[in-house]
Amino acid sequence: MSFWEKLFGKKPDPAGEGKGKKPDPVPATAPRPAAPVAPTPAADPAAILAAQQMDYAQKVQEKKQEDGVSDEELFKLFAEYFAPNKSFYAAPGSPVSAAYFGAVKAAQQELLATPELFEEATGRDIADLREQIEHPKPGISSCLICGMIFCAGRCAVVQDMLYCVDFCNYIPNCIALYLLLLAQKQPADKRSQGLDLGDGADKAKMQAALDRLKVCDPNWKPQILWP
Repeated sequence: MSFWEKLFGKKPDPAGEGKGKKPDPVPATAPRPAAPVAPTPAADPAAILAAQQMDYAQKVQEKKQEDGVSDEELFKLFAEYFAPNKSFYAAPGSPVSAAYFGAVKAAQQELLATPELFEEATGRDIADLREQIEHPKPGISSCLICGMIFCAGRCAVVQDMLYCVDFCNYIPNCIALYLLLLAQKQPADKRSQGLDLGDGADKAKMQAALDRLKVCDPNWKPQILWP
C-alpha cells in the first residue's frame, strides 16, 4: 500500500472510474463531427463574361421584331407613352415643345436614312414610314410615326444593370426619346439612367440628343458611363 493510500484511501484512477472499466457509451444524441466543407472554387472571369454575353444576346433576340408591328400596336404605344406627357407638346413654341418636336423630326430622318434598321425594329417596310410622313392623315399619322420611333429606340436598348445601347451612331434621337418616355413611368426621384454605349460609339452624338430633351423633364438624369 502506497503512502497516499494509507492517508486518503485508494488513489483516484486517472481514467475516471477505475482501471479496466469501460467508459460510458456516447449518447445517441451526441453531435457527429462536421464533414469537411470543400472550398468554393474561384469564379472564372471568362465564364462570367460568357454568361453575361449570352444573357445580353437573349434579351436582344427577344426584342427583335420578326412580325410586322400592327397599326393597332403602334396606336397602343402612342397612347401609353406619348399621349400622357402633355407637357411635352401642349404649349407650342415653348422650349419644351420645340425640343420634343425637334427630336421627333430628327428621329424620323434617322429612320429614313437607315431602312434596314427600321425594318429590323418594326418588321415593316420603310415605305410605310415614308407614306405617313409624305401623306399625313390628321390624328393618325403622328400616332403611327411616334410608335415607329418608339419601336426603334426599344430595339436599340437592352435594360440590364445599365441601359446597354446599340446603334447610337445612327438613331441617337430615337434612343433619347425612348429613354425619356421610359423614365416617365418612374417616380420623379427614380429617373436616373446609366448608359453603356459600347466600344466605338459616337458619344458626342448621343450626348447631344440627350441634352436636347433634358429641358422636357428636369428630373430625368441620363448619364453616359461608357465610353
